Amino acid sequence: MDANAAKAALSAAQAAKEATAAAVGTANTNLEAATASTKTAQQAHDAAKTAHDGADEAGKVAAKGALDTAKTALDAAKQSEKSAKTAAKDAEKADKAAQRDLDKATKDDKKLADKQADADKRAADKQAAADKKLADKEAAKQAREASRQPEQNGVRRPKPEGLCGRAWAIFDKVSAANGSPASIGESLPLAQADNLNPANVRTEYARWRKFHGVTGRVEAPKAEEAPAAETTTA
Repeated sequence: MDANAAKAALSAAQAAKEATAAAVGTANTNLEAATASTKTAQQAHDAAKTAHDGADEAGKVAAKGALDTAKTALDAAKQSEKSAKTAAKDAEKADKAAQRDLDKATKDDKKLADKQADADKRAADKQAAADKKLADKEAAKQAREASRQPEQNGVRRPKPEGLCGRAWAIFDKVSAANGSPASIGESLPLAQADNLNPANVRTEYARWRKFHGVTGRVEAPKAEEAPAAETTTA
């Protein structure tokens, strides 16, 4: 049974229970009326019997007819009351059966509703996990992009903490001191002093030049010549 069928069964069971409950009310009302009629008929019969028993021989004939009529009415009232009791019992029985059906339909509906709720929760959790995974992946990608060094002229600047980055730092330092691009000649001694491999330094120097768009031969700045000492004549 699916959820829709369970809902339909529950609605039908509720309607049936309402009908049997109404039938019980009607049957009890009829029983009360039949019981009252029996009581009234019993009183009439008792009165007729008292009149019959107290009448003289001449009056007993007429009293006998009234007593018979009262007895017939009493028997009919008792029969009606009996039928009303049977109807009331049947109505109660049907109402109890309807209640059992309603309880079962309610249980089935709740079971399926809980099952659907669990399925919905699992689907929601799965989707949430997928969304989180995608968001984490995108965040990691953005973090990687943010941490990457700039790129220009087809060359990406190395991270400063690596060997290549340390070589570039030397080139940048010499360039800043000179006010012009560093030469390999003046950079190598500094790199060797920093325990960097000369071959790797040369490779990185070529990349550094391309990154900055440096072309042509770069010469180390010439040292300024000291002024010649003046000579004096005696």
